[in-house]
Amino acid sequence: MIDWNHVRTLQQEVGPEDFDKLVPLFFSEIDSAVKRVSKSDTPIQLARDLHFLRSGALNLGFSDLSELCAEGEMQAENGDGDKVDLTAIVSCYEASKQQFIEGLQNLDAA
Repeated sequence: MIDWNHVRTLQQEVGPEDFDKLVPLFFSEIDSAVKRVSKSDTPIQLARDLHFLRSGALNLGFSDLSELCAEGEMQAENGDGDKVDLTAIVSCYEASKQQFIEGLQNLDAA
């Protein structure tokens, strides 16, 4: 669900202090994107919102969420936006966020 190697690399690249500032910003942006995805009213807008969400997910190592968004983005681009499983995407984000928060405590302790 979480690519912890990516998270460690990011933490090392930006430094622990900046990483700690980055995480709340990430969650704020992704929380907003999840709300937008749920309200996208055209397949084109849905594809754009899922692309943004997928990119954000990749940035912080949310690999499962990124994959779901990529699948949904392709469906929306093909005109099948109504087939995108938004419930699965939202659930995956919530589970990933929880796992990330819990795992981050272990990562910090290591």
